[in-house]
Amino acid sequence: MVDQPIETSAGQLPVTLSLGLASVEQDEKETIDFETFLRTADEALYAAKARGRNRVETGHASALRVPDLGLLPKIRNGSLAC
Repeated sequence: MVDQPIETSAGQLPVTLSLGLASVEQDEKETIDFETFLRTADEALYAAKARGRNRVETGHASALRVPDLGLLPKIRNGSLAC
């Protein structure tokens, strides 16, 4: 991807580019929240770095989706008993 060092007053600075991309199907847009989408991109980014940097990795947000069990509202309002 990026393979040209940047010249600085201190010498050459190597540059690499790692990207993490997330995707979601059109019909899933309403079921994937932003945090899941962002976490997918973040995990793809770290996969790109772990696989040698200077690359692009992708992830599909629905792979991280947790089934909706109706617990989130109860957790938020403190009514979930453990």
